[in-house]
Amino acid sequence: MDHLVQFAGQRGVHADEVFEGTGKGSPEWAYTETVPFEKFAVLYEFVAHKTGDNALGLHIGELYNHAAMGVVGQLIVVSRTVREAITKACEYFNLISNVLRLNLEIKGHQFHLIFEMNTACREVFPVASGHFIISSMVFASLELQFLTGKRYGPLVVSIGREGENKAEYERVFKTRIAYHDDGNYLIFDKKVLDEPVIYADYELLIALENVARKRLMDQESGSSPFTERLKVMIYSMLDPGLPSLEKIAQNLNMSPRSLQRKLQAERTSYLKVLEEVKKNLAIDYLKKDLSVKEVSYLMGYHEPSSFVHAFKKWFGKTPLNFKALL
Repeated sequence: MDHLVQFAGQRGVHADEVFEGTGKGSPEWAYTETVPFEKFAVLYEFVAHKTGDNALGLHIGELYNHAAMGVVGQLIVVSRTVREAITKACEYFNLISNVLRLNLEIKGHQFHLIFEMNTACREVFPVASGHFIISSMVFASLELQFLTGKRYGPLVVSIGREGENKAEYERVFKTRIAYHDDGNYLIFDKKVLDEPVIYADYELLIALENVARKRLMDQESGSSPFTERLKVMIYSMLDPGLPSLEKIAQNLNMSPRSLQRKLQAERTSYLKVLEEVKKNLAIDYLKKDLSVKEVSYLMGYHEPSSFVHAFKKWFGKTPLNFKALL
């Protein structure tokens, strides 16, 4: 969502105009940990209309980065190979969107990365769905090059329906565009799957996957109160430090004051919720045998000594003493 607002601003459409024009300040947004697609779709279509950009999905995709994908993006970056990165993305993609599925299929000497949109969403929001699919495909293509440090672009980009600006599509994807009725997918050489990811970190991969798995379980349960849902959102926005109250409020499309009032109604505060998340993260990371320095970085502390001080306050022991008991 931030990328849509950012793009609109670059085209002279102020954020206030976007939110007013789409009714995105609605307070019911505070009751969900992710933006419902119908709300997201209205924003997408409004920005497309206001900017007159019929290739909006392409241009939004160019703005994406792995940080925009929260913990799933971090999982991808620290995977050992491209195959593992794509597998993790497919497994946890529901944390990013529950209306778009990502699938990997190997066919001979090639592999297809398939983007499948929920049929009902495509029927109700055809414009937004189309842009969302394309933006996701652009991100995947660019991210693969980022992970390997090599120019591994797709051999073919297949789009379900022919649109305008074919030259612009070819500029962004840097390859030929094919229009097929069998869906939206990117075709790559199979050998790319075995390429190492240059940012690989197995210990961090294990730790982050534990966070992603917990968030997926919380999301699937669907029965947690607002405070628990807020924790899920915090997990999703690790970058690698924890998000501020203002950032969380922005993603919920509510003011920081409204967020504070909502938490007060549940007899808590953002600082208390954040502290609970910090405690859980600290234990999860230490169980993965990460060093105090590494955990300190992941927790967003500038100095390991600050993390050690906080940990002693929470548990009455230093991180090293705590690890010795595990």
